[in-house]
Amino acid sequence: MSVTVRPLRQNPEVNCEYRHPFRDFILREDRKGTHRPGMGIGGAMAGVVIALHGAGWGVLAWVVAPQHLPLGSDQAFGIGLGVTAYILGLRHAFDADHIAAIDNTTRKLMQDGNRPLSVGFWFSLGHSNIVFGLCLLLSAGMRALAMTRPHRRRN
Repeated sequence: MSVTVRPLRQNPEVNCEYRHPFRDFILREDRKGTHRPGMGIGGAMAGVVIALHGAGWGVLAWVVAPQHLPLGSDQAFGIGLGVTAYILGLRHAFDADHIAAIDNTTRKLMQDGNRPLSVGFWFSLGHSNIVFGLCLLLSAGMRALAMTRPHRRRN
């Protein structure tokens, strides 16, 4: 289904059409060319984010936490540590460098006449994949390091 976007207003400084970044989230064009309220691509992105959150919390609650993995001498990795990591991740998401990167990209795309609706979505997916991959590499490196050293008992 192709969507034609009519110009909302002309930007006098740039020779291109100005498009509101949330236009697809607010309006959806049907086959007759009329606009009606709808979720569009914004709803699809929200669905993916909700599904990823559900999968992450599900893995934590039903796979990781029941194993009672040791984190120290007497502590176990559980839901509390997962909630703490989640809250710190939310705080990290609003760091100034992340907001600036998304804002600069959005402004550049708008200046070029493109639709920047999903810039933050793709930034967050890419950033989380990099962090997840680095955590896997760190985990594999620590496991390999632990295999090379003999285990010592604590008295």
